[in-house]
Amino acid sequence: ICVARTLVEGPTALIVSAFIGGFAMSMYAVALTPTVAHLAAEKTRPLAFSLVTSIAIGIGIFGSAVGGKLPRWAGGLKPALLAASAVAALSALAIVRLRLATPPASARTMYPRDPAVTRFLAALGLWSLATGALNPFFNVYFSKHLKASSDTIGMIFSGSHLTQVLAILAAPLVLRRFGMPLGVMAMQMATGIALALLAVEPPLAGAAVLYASYMAFQYMSEPGMFSFLMDHAAERERGGAAALYMLILFAGQAIAAKISGLALVHFGYAVVMATAALLAIVAGLCFRLAMSRGTPALLERTAVR
Repeated sequence: ICVARTLVEGPTALIVSAFIGGFAMSMYAVALTPTVAHLAAEKTRPLAFSLVTSIAIGIGIFGSAVGGKLPRWAGGLKPALLAASAVAALSALAIVRLRLATPPASARTMYPRDPAVTRFLAALGLWSLATGALNPFFNVYFSKHLKASSDTIGMIFSGSHLTQVLAILAAPLVLRRFGMPLGVMAMQMATGIALALLAVEPPLAGAAVLYASYMAFQYMSEPGMFSFLMDHAAERERGGAAALYMLILFAGQAIAAKISGLALVHFGYAVVMATAALLAIVAGLCFRLAMSRGTPALLERTAVR
């Protein structure tokens, strides 16, 4: 698909290929979570999700640096995109060596019925509105609002990715020390506090530090959230649980981006940031409630073990 997107020309062909590419990436995102859950034991899932997420972001830092120079090395933008597509295809060599159990043909993927998952997804809806409100607009925030140069913005974003990697790697330690509900809530409330401090409109250096903190704490909670979701879904429900997670997350972020885009024009960054910060803090409290209550399905599986 990436090769097709590189070679086709014309608005219609580009839109169609972009839609197909997004569809394929969505399938990949949904499949990744239950695959990691299948390969990792329940006790090691926070660490497994931490490693997968941090490696993806860490390699993204390297890929961005190389990608900026690749057109010069490859002799143009199109050869560079084709080379990047070839590198992406190499991942298939690792995937084919994975030995994953194939479910019977009669088995149907089901959506989770555990009440804890319903509460979890409701809290996720609030979280997606909080994170989706500002994430698409930070490049404009730094360039237009704080008058930062392109080079400075690149350094801020690169530094942010590095802090995300470190925070995600530290997530299992925090979850082990404080427990899943309290640990996730603390990370999400820290996300909201960092965003609230950004609403005070600090100078560029302070805004860069707070932005890096905001992004780090935001992604730090993901290993715990993925682990909780997979722990509360039976094996044949994990695909459905992952699909619901991605649907709510991206739908909420899309809605939030549309609303906040209009709100930024009328009210400015401070008001939108403060509102999103409040939503993040409330979402953290909701996650604490959703993840703290025991459920019959989880207790039954624990008793069997």
